[in-house]
Amino acid sequence: MKKALYSALSAFALIGSALAAQAAAPTGDYVEARTASVFAGACHYNGEVVADGREAVMAWHINSGDWHGVPLAGLSAVAVVRADDNLAASDAHRTAMLYVDAAASAAQQKALADALTAQCGASFGKVTSVTPTAISFKHLASGGFRVS
Repeated sequence: MKKALYSALSAFALIGSALAAQAAAPTGDYVEARTASVFAGACHYNGEVVADGREAVMAWHINSGDWHGVPLAGLSAVAVVRADDNLAASDAHRTAMLYVDAAASAAQQKALADALTAQCGASFGKVTSVTPTAISFKHLASGGFRVS
């Protein structure tokens, strides 16, 4: 009886901690800008698929949540990604520089970088640097965003 009760309590504890981790997952806004034209004409598209589309700027603003117990609400980050081929190519060799919110504590900066690398590592490729910097992430009245 005690063994069955202990097993049931252990299972509930594991389920509860898994649910708590999910409930605290970082959520917020994401904006991405990539190089290349938005139109696709015959020669433009074929030329740009190899020559353009190698860079991207990705930006996040965390509205709520944490990463491994470190609160991230209110923080922002920006990744600048460059590849040797179009970013649409899955085998493109990518490198990234990650900028984390300078307003965050050292623990928050590390947690923010770790969370983004864990979630977006394939998009980043090799992260060559993580640099704290002032980041402004604003919603515009027009419905767009401005990140600087």
